[in-house]
Amino acid sequence: MSLGLVPYGEAFALQRSLAGAVAQGAIPETVIFLEHPPVVTVGRRT
Repeated sequence: MSLGLVPYGEAFALQRSLAGAVAQGAIPETVIFLEHPPVVTVGRRT
């Protein structure tokens, strides 16, 4: 699956949705190719 430029939050939501569908056996394992604008991460507890 090639999506081009996708905002980080939207890409993360799609990844979680696809992972759930794969876990349920609804779709085959999927590779996602995409790019998102720069994101700064500071950790879960910040």
